[in-house]
Amino acid sequence: MRPHHNLTPETCILATAIALRKCVPRADLERVIATLPAFATEFWSTPGTDPATLGPRIV
Repeated sequence: MRPHHNLTPETCILATAIALRKCVPRADLERVIATLPAFATEFWSTPGTDPATLGPRIV
């Protein structure tokens, strides 16, 4: 890590998880996450986000 040069906001992981969940069908994403190490479920979670706002949709 380069703490003095990192321009990434603290919410970058949450923002990425939300973007991923908005692009990938939930069942497919959960199936893949289940094959990853145990911490992946928490890492890719979106706490406080309304599940109805997640998932692919026609814009």
